[in-house]
Amino acid sequence: MKPNYKFIFIALAGIVLTYAGCSKLKDDGTANTSTVSTKVVNAQMASTLSEALYGSEGGFSISDGLDYPTNIDFKVKGKARIESIHNFGCGFKIDTTFSASLGDSDTSKLDIWEKINYQVACTSNKISSVSIADSLNLVIVGGGNHITEKYGKNFLLKSLNPGVSNTKLQLDGKLNLSVNGTYKEGTATKAISATFSFNLSALTIDRSKDADITGGSATFSTKGTYDKGTWNYSGTITFLGDHKAKITINGEVTTINVKTGQVV
Repeated sequence: MKPNYKFIFIALAGIVLTYAGCSKLKDDGTANTSTVSTKVVNAQMASTLSEALYGSEGGFSISDGLDYPTNIDFKVKGKARIESIHNFGCGFKIDTTFSASLGDSDTSKLDIWEKINYQVACTSNKISSVSIADSLNLVIVGGGNHITEKYGKNFLLKSLNPGVSNTKLQLDGKLNLSVNGTYKEGTATKAISATFSFNLSALTIDRSKDADITGGSATFSTKGTYDKGTWNYSGTITFLGDHKAKITINGEVTTINVKTGQVV
């Protein structure tokens, strides 16, 4: 099964749905029987952060700033879009649950459940911050695959000049995602289990520079196992500006492009 649906930020889908051809989490020659290299894990974290912060697959994007969240879409079999609402402003809220089931049998299906809560807060009757809570559960069955993915995001995006401008912003929050299940590779059935957890602190965003993250940091932990090995890492991320950040694990530093989700 290799669906071409575009989901609201499911970075880990790439691990399993494209595994046989081009999965990011595959043996790059540096992994051994018990440990997946930091190089492989860093590539996945770069992609994960890019989609979470810039919403390349739909969903919240820091590029929207404190303006109406035009990027929040449900993208399944086309587009079921949350339409623009004329009363966007102080007290505005999106609080909705979406579910869909695609497929015609228990052996070939795609089940999606998602809840989004988006709220606007004001200072002196002018928008000064938005809070975003997004949780998703996805079950994929077909072609020998049986995968469950879960995702949760809680962000607070606020103006550094409250009530006056939303060009310079600060983002704080948490991001968690996991994947568990089995998948087919050739005639073999293999198992995968992975979790990623991020704590984002004081990310400084400059919307006048293509929503560049010019400062701030994050801590993270990730662990998992699949047929090529296991991993269990924790570390820090420092945002450098120019859409770059450095990931540090056990003293080893990797630079990524946060906007494109690529290792530099």
